[in-house]
Amino acid sequence: MTKFRYQSIAVFCLIVASGILISCEGAIPATETIPTPTLAPTAIVMTTSFTEVIITHPELEPITQNNLQHIEEIDQWGQGGVHGVALSPDGNLIAVSTSTGIYLYDRKTVKQTGYIDIKIGNENDVETMNCSTSGNLSFSPDGSTLAIANTNITLWDLKAESIQAVIWNKIEDKDSIITEIQFSSDGSRIFGIQKTSSGYPCYSGWGSLVIYTVDNKELIYRHDYGRYEEGPGPAFTEIDETVFISFPDTLRQDIFLQKVNLRTGQLLEENASSKEEHFQAHISNLTALKDIENLDNARVKVIPHSDRVIIRKEQELTVRNLEGSVICSNSIDTEKDNVFLPEYFSSDGSIALSWNHYGYRAGDIHVWYLEQCAISEPILIFPEAARQLSISRDGRSVLTGSRAGYTFHVFDVKTGQLRFSLSGIDAQFSTSGEKVFVVEDDAVNAYDVQTGEYLHLMLEIESNYMTYIIVSPDSQFIAISDQPHKDFQIYRIGNNSSEIKPTFLGNGYFPYFSENKKFMATIKNGTSSQFWFWDLNTGKELPEWNGLLLNESYINPSFNSDFTKVVTSSNIEYRRKVYLWHVPSFSLEKVLLPPYLSGDRHISNLKFISNDNMLFAFGSNPDTFLFWDIQTGDFLHEVPAEIHGTELGNPIVFSPDERLILALDSDGTIHVWGVK
Repeated sequence: MTKFRYQSIAVFCLIVASGILISCEGAIPATETIPTPTLAPTAIVMTTSFTEVIITHPELEPITQNNLQHIEEIDQWGQGGVHGVALSPDGNLIAVSTSTGIYLYDRKTVKQTGYIDIKIGNENDVETMNCSTSGNLSFSPDGSTLAIANTNITLWDLKAESIQAVIWNKIEDKDSIITEIQFSSDGSRIFGIQKTSSGYPCYSGWGSLVIYTVDNKELIYRHDYGRYEEGPGPAFTEIDETVFISFPDTLRQDIFLQKVNLRTGQLLEENASSKEEHFQAHISNLTALKDIENLDNARVKVIPHSDRVIIRKEQELTVRNLEGSVICSNSIDTEKDNVFLPEYFSSDGSIALSWNHYGYRAGDIHVWYLEQCAISEPILIFPEAARQLSISRDGRSVLTGSRAGYTFHVFDVKTGQLRFSLSGIDAQFSTSGEKVFVVEDDAVNAYDVQTGEYLHLMLEIESNYMTYIIVSPDSQFIAISDQPHKDFQIYRIGNNSSEIKPTFLGNGYFPYFSENKKFMATIKNGTSSQFWFWDLNTGKELPEWNGLLLNESYINPSFNSDFTKVVTSSNIEYRRKVYLWHVPSFSLEKVLLPPYLSGDRHISNLKFISNDNMLFAFGSNPDTFLFWDIQTGDFLHEVPAEIHGTELGNPIVFSPDERLILALDSDGTIHVWGVK
């Protein structure tokens, strides 16, 4: 199984919203085409009583008691959150920095051409990961070097594919974070914004404006700003050998402009400026800009090192020079209405990129052709960090997304590549693995799992942003909850949407379906945990099965396949244990002890595996996979498995053939473990 560093999983433009499939065709010159991604074939098929399980990785062993000590991380899918974007001076190379490394793409073919193993956040993980960065990459004017900012600035030689030099942090706070950088026009200096790590490290203040020399790596200029001085990021530009730095002071409700000698770093002048000067600080002739007519209610961007401006007003895009002569003008499609102005330009100003963020370190990249006033559809899409993870029962597909909705992503298990993205409130696979059921504003719709194509309506409902969907193992039932912490409505699925109707109302908080298709349980937590059970064939409650368990701070229940056993866990200090209960008597069978009984550690993600003979759990602080023998209650093994936690937990799933363990990181990447 190989790393997918040179196979871009972000180059996909299938976005499905409210049942509409939007293709990836934009106003791109005919000579520049985007290849259609192809899907790799699957491998061996294993039949079960529910569906055909595809063994996507026959080179791996099924995880058993005999090989637990050989489990290791073998791959990582996804590219993580985006920290910065840059365009080479010739306009042919796009660089994107993420929490998993730096990815290089050919702008014309949108194929990945390189990977730099410098992970943003690697040196100062927690602080840098949480810091808002968007410009921590910069190409040198000759295109030979890529500067990568983190806690230090790394100069990467693109031809030699190696580190050329490192500009070490010269601020007293050695963990301060450099979030924005820019080369001077001659390549001899790097301008930057450096955040302090003390107090609120990524607040809009408490940092420094810095200028470093490239040759001897010295800090020649530093201006420390306070909490209220930085709103929008300071703008750096230069005219002749003077650097102009403008930044707003929100406390004094003013904008300041500093003039600094590029060679010596000497502060030449500092005074209050105007809003126009801050946002257009790199314009050499501000009065000429003011003379351009019809700028009211328009968005304006000056192309660096030129006399041309970009003007967006309503559905019109215009490029003109400062004297008012129009270079080009074009109408903008409504689909592109929310595309921002470009931020990254080629040296001649003919090509530009815009980074359109729509979530935490998520967004897409558009190409702007500024001599034709044309904007492409997204050429690179970087999904938002997911908060939930599931795998289809045939083992072919993985679904990630946010439980609060908005965007979901389907990955191919064999290749680890992203197939497509869907918009909605919640999503789940059908039992066969051939469809994805997506909760949208007023319906549950079915989409093709390979293409993302809309198939048909499943159910008409009134949903909100917290609607939750669960599909039974045999795909005979769908459970829908349209409010958090409320009852689920259970629907029996017929041959078509007209036959879907409610069967019974589960009066618990969260439903669980048995793998043998016979039972459903709902569990409601409080000072004690109440269990209710139903017969799925009749829809009738089984009162003789209902039970009660006293909570010990955290119940975290999991059933075995036939609902004869349930495990719960306790995270009370000094009592971090797992309890195995018999169903339906709810008598305690065993107490499963981890290799530790104290400390700041927690147990979660309980799962029965290996034909219900083993129990898996995730232990945090430090992160480990834990395994017990169900028959004896003995602890078997723990596997170190570092995962960056989130407030919503760490979703972990096993592939149906139990050859893969998939864990979702807080940056949206999927970590893959197995036995080679």
